[in-house]
Amino acid sequence: MLDVWQYNARCLREICCAGMVLTLLITSGCGGGSKREYATIAGTVSIGDEPIPGGRVIFDHVEGPIASANIDEEGNYKARVVVGLQKIAIDYHDDPDEKEVGGSVTGIRTEEIVPGKSLVPKKYTASKTSGLEFEVLSGENIYDIRLNNK
Repeated sequence: MLDVWQYNARCLREICCAGMVLTLLITSGCGGGSKREYATIAGTVSIGDEPIPGGRVIFDHVEGPIASANIDEEGNYKARVVVGLQKIAIDYHDDPDEKEVGGSVTGIRTEEIVPGKSLVPKKYTASKTSGLEFEVLSGENIYDIRLNNK
């Protein structure tokens, strides 16, 4: 009778150990967290040789959040974005009532960025049609965006 009790105790101990291991695997995520790595991207935006003196560059990460950066009067922009492939759109329009928002912002995806007449060719106003892509790597990235006026 003692042998059966020892056998059952050993089985119970093994089951408890297996349960604790399984619990640790589940709570630890089994493969690391889903932390995203961020990097800086900067450059200029121009149509032909003329810098765009305003608007925004919108970065649409293929697997994550979107981000945007304001374009200054000299056509420069700088943003902090997720590392990886970014599809890019340009928002530059003639809305005189627009209030400028400083710095970089993140947000949600929308089909129409801002109402009003676009001052860049229509294809550049959406990341799906712009043809602008850039692979952002760790650290500092430079990407000068040259748009065709067609």
